[in-house]
This record gives sequence, structure tokens and C-alpha cells, in this order.
Amino acid sequence: MKHTLILVTALLLASLAALPAAVGEVQSAQPDVLLTNRKAWEDLAARGNPLLLLNAERFRNPQPAFKPPEKVPNTWTYRVIAEQLVPAAYAATAQQSPHRGRADLVAHCVAVADWLTQQCDANGLWYRREGIGDPNVNRFTLGPLLDAVHMLQSLPAGREAWPRWKDKLDRALDHQRRAFRGEFDWEWVHPEVKYPNQDLYGPWFFWLSAELYGRDEDRQLAQHILRKTTENLLPDGGLNYIGIENESPVYHALNLILIARYATLSRDPVAVKLLQDTANYWPLVLTAEGHPECWSDVWWKQTWGPVWREAGIDYFDELIKQGHRRGKEIWWGLRMNEVERGDLAAYEPGVYAELKERNPVKAAHPEWLIRSWWWQGFWNYAVKEVRDYRLSVIREVVEQYDFDGVHLDFLRHTPHLPPGKQWENRQHLTDFLRDVRTMLQQRAAKRGRPFLLAARVPESVEGCHTDGLDIENWAAQGLVDLLVLGTRTINVDVASFRKAMAGAPVKLLASFDCFHAADAYHGDQSLDLLCGVFGNYLHQGGDGVGIFNNPAGSAEHARQLGLSQQANYDPEILTTIGSLDTIAGQPRYYAIDRRGGYAHNEGYGSSNNHAPLPVTLSYDGAPSTLTLPVWEPVKVGAEIKLRLVLFNHVEGDEVDAQLNGAALNRHLADAQWKDARIFSPLPQPETVTPGSVVRNLDAQKLTRIEFHVPVESLKRGPNTLAVSVNRTGPFPASRPVKVEKVELHLKGEPSP
Repeated sequence: MKHTLILVTALLLASLAALPAAVGEVQSAQPDVLLTNRKAWEDLAARGNPLLLLNAERFRNPQPAFKPPEKVPNTWTYRVIAEQLVPAAYAATAQQSPHRGRADLVAHCVAVADWLTQQCDANGLWYRREGIGDPNVNRFTLGPLLDAVHMLQSLPAGREAWPRWKDKLDRALDHQRRAFRGEFDWEWVHPEVKYPNQDLYGPWFFWLSAELYGRDEDRQLAQHILRKTTENLLPDGGLNYIGIENESPVYHALNLILIARYATLSRDPVAVKLLQDTANYWPLVLTAEGHPECWSDVWWKQTWGPVWREAGIDYFDELIKQGHRRGKEIWWGLRMNEVERGDLAAYEPGVYAELKERNPVKAAHPEWLIRSWWWQGFWNYAVKEVRDYRLSVIREVVEQYDFDGVHLDFLRHTPHLPPGKQWENRQHLTDFLRDVRTMLQQRAAKRGRPFLLAARVPESVEGCHTDGLDIENWAAQGLVDLLVLGTRTINVDVASFRKAMAGAPVKLLASFDCFHAADAYHGDQSLDLLCGVFGNYLHQGGDGVGIFNNPAGSAEHARQLGLSQQANYDPEILTTIGSLDTIAGQPRYYAIDRRGGYAHNEGYGSSNNHAPLPVTLSYDGAPSTLTLPVWEPVKVGAEIKLRLVLFNHVEGDEVDAQLNGAALNRHLADAQWKDARIFSPLPQPETVTPGSVVRNLDAQKLTRIEFHVPVESLKRGPNTLAVSVNRTGPFPASRPVKVEKVELHLKGEPSP
């Protein structure tokens, strides 16, 4: 292992920046060339430290004075220069180096370090979220720069320069500490270190921080990251690229180099063992000629199913076991009507031609289908053969796997019964639920513990009836244990469902689709919005909350994978929204729902067609009345403001608002407000996804108006809001003011 560390560390110090190019060269090499290269490295290792031997030749001639670039249009330049500095600093400082202390080489290294630290801004950044680059630049630059600075401390010139460097480097380190704590949603590191997220620079520079600044807590952080990484290796020992389903031999190699350098500095036995544990990875990702099997940046296996199957591992079975080990219930979900992946072929036949085949069961039985907006048709549960077939699918799963429950999703996608006759045919869905319940109870008797049943339904009792879901009868017959209420709606009337259950022991979990969310909030997963949404659910007495379509990574991760996702993501969401205790004290806001925005349905569920916004205000000053549900008991002293987002508002328009009959005082009017999810004057997109955002915000004409809200004017439950406009000056003909959004923003803890 000693020789392995020397070799891998040498690669880092000599040519880290050239890794991708090196991989490309190896792919075109012949087997005899590979053997020759391997023998050359082995010969170097036999003679001594390969880096010292290479540097002796590389830096034999006088080193020219460092000339910084005149412009840096690409921030990756900082990383390249920092990596070039490392072997030079090693040559100038290593005890065994023939160039140790050579004046021209030392002056060159100090000048490079001076320039790089000067380029670091007051926030500790080289990449400042603009121009060419990405958040990796900051870590990729800081690691080698800090290593070179650490080496230079063995020379008088380096110690003399340290006061010039230490403050800027300290800011860069502080930014990285905060990034690892999850304080920046745009940074590409994970606060729980559940995957190394492309690189393991953290242990390297946090260990160097401990050495340079005497911070033992950074030493502990470096060790923590390594230990978390050992818990999250791929099944064959590979290091993750971004998630468990993604990998790249190039980044695996990069991580090995970083781990080896950290191990050389720290002698951490965990790092040494981690290098040993990854040894099995290479035979699986190399061709017979020894070429890495990655013709693009990421080698997409999509899932590790094939690897696990070859190893005799069942993915579902392992998932259930691991969940149970952690005290979690693991449920299996079934969409009652799915859109098969063939939809991609319909949209982009040239790209997804292989997905054009129809569902074979649907193709064989067109009489089982409802011809609807989905080209393959939907299952018609009024047909007994459909109910029998779908029951057989559920039976196959529950007999093979030890799930804790089955979740039937009636919101993906409607209709399930003939359109216009859903309530008339409601008994067919009730019969289906009864059959599922009976089968699960039989399975529960065999295994000696319950097998639970849940159903996702529309956000109102009326909506359930519209789609043919007789939830009252389900509860009376004991057919379900849990109802998941709603999907895209911000507001759910939990009390009406509680009444409909008529005392039956059915748990109610109000839900929110964070991806296809309410119109104009699509893809918005900001914590303040979700604290308001889920806080309202819980304050109504919901037994819990459900989250749906919640991306597990940030928009930056999505863009790196080539996805168009624009969703905001806050890592605190899942640890905050499930309890009023964790929501308390968080900034939050309560919004009114908007209509439409979702074309993938032909029924009530997910449509939001009955939502009140947007609303057009009358020219004559007559108020428009809206209902704003706020179920939180707000404490005296809380900071509350009402925000209206308006379209077609012009100078001279006097907008008034009354809350429960009390006039509110306006304190802000911003005529330059921008909201990428409001498309006026254009119509909102029919299919709302996080990629549907306004691209030219400069042309957008929205106004944000805010009012102070006294606590005493707010009541728990539905609040009546009256909004009016008095148009006192010139305004565009036939263009009334339109209220696009209504939000009640709140800071402070609720009353006990």
C-alpha cells in the first residue's frame, strides 16, 4: 500500500489537471503501450519517489518569473494554475529534492500563490456564480493552493508570505465549512456527505486547515467526511459520481488521488482502507484492453440492478431490510393509471424511437381502456377484467416482498372510470379496494403482522366524488388505513375529510407535489413556502404530511446531469416539514391557490380548476373577495405582511386591501418585481414543469405591493380578503389589473 500511496499521490501532484485528457489517451492506446507505461511507473517507484524523480528533470532549468493572465474569462483557469503550482512547490520544498530552496523556483511559487490569493474575493470564492465555471472551481482551486502553501511554510520565503495569504484562505475555508453544513443551495457538496458529489477535496483541505491554523475541528471534519464516504460506496467498491445510480471511472480515479494525498498527509487508516476497498471496482469498468468504459463524462448504468442481480442481491428486498433496520415503514406505490414511457416517442420520435411500442396488455385488450388524453388509453376500472388484472399485479408484489403497506395513487392519472359517469360507476372502485384489502389481510395473516392500505385522493371530498371515489363508504367498510389528501394544491380542507370519515380509524396525511406544484409555484421548493403549506395541514389536525415528487438534489446537480430542472431545493425540507415543532420559528408564508397549470388529467384530481386565482379587479373600485386560509394561531408580536403580485398595475393605481373587514396599511410598492413563474400577458403553460419559466425577465411587467398586517386582524382558519383598485390616472385601455399571487408572509413562533 505504501507504493500505491506514492504512485497515486505523484499523479495528483504532477498532473491532476490532465486527468480527463489522460483517460482519453488511454482509450486509444494499444495493449503493448499500456504495458510499457505501467512498467515505466513501476521502474520509477523502484528507484524512489516518482514525483521527486520527475520533478528533478522537469524543473532542471531556471524557472521564469510568473506572469499572471491579463484576463480570466474562464474561472477554471484558477484551478489549472493552482494544480501547476503543486509540483513546483514540492520540488522547491521537499527534503530530498535537488531543487530545494532554489531562489528562482521559490520566487515563482510565492508569486503564483500571491496572485491566486489576490483573486479570491471577500467571500472566499474564485467562482462567483457568474461567467464560465461552476461551484467546483472553488474547491478544485483551494485544495492544491492550500497544499502548496503548506509546503512553502518549510521555507523562510513561505513563512514570510503567510500573513499575506492566511486571511483570504481562511475565508475560502470558512465558505467550504458552511457549504458542507448545507448553507448554500447552489454549492455542489452534500451536508450529510451521503455521496462525495464529484470530489473528495474536503478531507484534503480541511486537514491542511488543521495543520496551518491549528483547528482540531477541521481535522475532525476531514475524518468525518472520509468515514461517511466509506458507508456509501457502490456495490463493487466504486465511489459515487453524484448519486447511487451514477458513476464515472474518471471521477473515481480523481477521488482515489485525493484520498491518497489526504492519506499521505494524515496517515488516517480509514483512508488507507478506503483505497483498498475500491480495488474491485477497476476490473468491472475496464475493457479487456484496459480502457475505462466511459465514452462520455459519466458512464450511465442508470441502476445497479444488473450488478446486484449478478451478486444475488434483490433491490426491493434490500431496500425493505435497510428501511426496517432504521425503524422505517416501507410501502409500495402503484399509480392507478400510468403514462408509459412511450410518451417520449410521441414527442421526440427521433430520440426515443425505441419507446414507441404500446403497453402489450393495452394493445391486446382495447376494450379494457378509456380513450382519453393519453394516446395509449387508461385502464377502465368499470371493467371487471381490468380490476382482476390490476389485482394480480399487486398480489405478485406483496407475495414476493415484505412491504409494510400498499399505496394506491388515484391522482396519477385520471380518469379511472368513464368520463362524466364517474360517480355513477363508483361501486367498481369500491369493489376493487375491497378485493385489494381482502388479499392484503390474507397475506397479513400468513406473515403475522398487518399489511396496510393507503389511497391518494383529491384535496376535497367534492373532488373525490367527482372522480368516483366513495371515500365515506371506504371508511365505513374499513377498506383503507390511510388517505393521502391532494397533490398540487396549497390548501386542503382536512376538517371535511375528518367529518367524512365519521369516526373511522383512518389516518389523514395532506400532501403536496413539489414538482408539478400549484400553478406559478411549480418547482418552487423553498423552505418558507413548504413550511406554510405543511404548517397549514398540521394546524388543521392532520395526522401527518406527504411529500411527492421531491427532487433529492439541487438545480445545479440537475443541470450537470443535462436536465432542465429549475426547481429550488433546500436540504432542510425533509427534516422540517413533518412537525409543528420544527416548523415553529421558521419564516413561512401562506398562499392562495391558482387555477390550472396541469394538463395531464381528465377529472378533478390535480386540476386545481376551482382555485380562485388569478382574479381580475374591477375598474370601478369594487372589491374582489378571496379566502386566505391560515390555520396557525399567530402569536402577538409576530411580523406579518400581506404580499400581492399584480399584472397591468400602473402608476396612479391605488390598491387597497382589507382583511376580515380591517383596512391594511400599504408600506411597499415595487414596480420592478420579477417572478419567473408568472407568464402574463402570455397564458400559463398547459403542462407546468420546473423547466417552464420566463426566460426574458427584463421584459416582465409585474408589481409587488405589500401591506402590514396587525396580528389582531388575522383569525385562525379561513380569512376574508377584499382587494380593490382605484384607477386615478391614465391606464391601458381594456387592461384591468390582475391579481396573480396572494401570500401572507410571517416571522415568529405560533401561539402555544
